[in-house]
Amino acid sequence: MKDDVRKKFDDPLNILLWAIRVPYNVYSNQSSLCWQKASAEAGIDGYTEIPKELCHFNLNDVQSKQLSAALKNQGVAPTAALVFAGVHAYQLVLNELPFSVVMQASLQTRAFESSHPSLKERRFVGDWLIGILHRVRTWSRLLRLDSYKMEDAKKFYQQLISGLKTTNASVQDGFYSRVLGKVKGGAATFEKTPCFPGNSRLNDSLFFNNYGIRTMHDDSGCVGFNWSGAGKVGINCILVQGRLCCTVASTQLPLATVEGIRDALKTIILAMMDGEDGDEVIKRIVKERAE
Repeated sequence: MKDDVRKKFDDPLNILLWAIRVPYNVYSNQSSLCWQKASAEAGIDGYTEIPKELCHFNLNDVQSKQLSAALKNQGVAPTAALVFAGVHAYQLVLNELPFSVVMQASLQTRAFESSHPSLKERRFVGDWLIGILHRVRTWSRLLRLDSYKMEDAKKFYQQLISGLKTTNASVQDGFYSRVLGKVKGGAATFEKTPCFPGNSRLNDSLFFNNYGIRTMHDDSGCVGFNWSGAGKVGINCILVQGRLCCTVASTQLPLATVEGIRDALKTIILAMMDGEDGDEVIKRIVKERAE
C-alpha cells in the first residue's frame, strides 16, 4: 500500500470519526433488512435472496457509440448518466428515491504501488473492492424542495474519482466498513450482512455498478454479458465488445416491478442517446405519466 494512503487509513482520529457512527449505521441497516423481509415479493417463498428476479436491457454497438457521443457532447460521463438514469428509474416505478446509491470501487491501482507489471496490465488476483455510498434521499428531496438532477450525478462521479485519488472521507468510510466489519471478504458479501457498519441501507437503496470497458476474443462470438447485483434494486452495467449491457435485479420486488424499472431505465437512456438533456427527459416522462 502507498505510504500516503496507509497514513490516512491508520490515523486514529479518522478511525474514531468512523467508529462513533457505527451503532446507528448497524441499527439503520437492520431496520432496512427487517422491512425487506416483511415486504419482499421476490424469490420462491417470498423473501429468499436466491433466486432473485432479474431482466436485461442491452444496446448494440451502434447505439452504444451514439450514446457515448451524445453524452460527450453534453459533458456527462457515462457512469454519471447511468447513475442518474438508475435513480430516476427507481423513483418513477417505486414512487420514492433510493436511500443511497451503493457503488463498489477498487483500490487496486489507487491505494497500492503500481510499479509491478501485473498491476499495470490488470493481470492480478485480489480482493480490492470497497463500498462507496452516494446519499440520494436527503431531507430537501423528501420535502420536495429539491430534486435529483444530472448535476448531482456528475458531482458524485467527480467526487468519486478525486476521492479515490486522495483517499478522502468517503473512501476511508468504505475501507473501514469493510476491513473492520464482521464480514470482510467477497465481491459484495461484506455489504449484504445486516451488521455492515457503513450507512448503506442496502435493502432500501440502489446497488449500482458500471464495470467499464471489457473485451473478449473475437472467436468467442460474444454479443453481450449480463449479471445481477444485490439488494432491493440492483443495476449492473458493463460495455462488452462495444455494447452496453445492463441488468436490473431485485431480491425483494416481483418480476413485473423489476421489468418496470428496466423499462424506465431504457426509456431514459434511449432519450439521452438521442441527444435529449437528462433533466428534461425526466420532466417529460413525469408529465406524460401524469396525463
